[in-house]
Amino acid sequence: MAIGGGDDVQRDLGRAEGRLNGFERSLDEIKETLLRNGDRLARIEEKLSETKGAWRMLAGVGAIAGAVGATIAKALPALAVFR
Repeated sequence: MAIGGGDDVQRDLGRAEGRLNGFERSLDEIKETLLRNGDRLARIEEKLSETKGAWRMLAGVGAIAGAVGATIAKALPALAVFR
């Protein structure tokens, strides 16, 4: 003999189980999204470090070119060819 309200308890348990399964699926989706975003972030960081190295090299080349240009500009008046 069942105690009154047994069907309600079973229905509530079924509903709770369904919600729990939904939460588990949502957590799995969030986990997959975080893993994908972590991979993307790693690739972005790699590209940024490559870019930083390129900027340093470009600044170095610019500094050398500026020094060479300044040396030439300083030496031009001393040459008798341009007088």
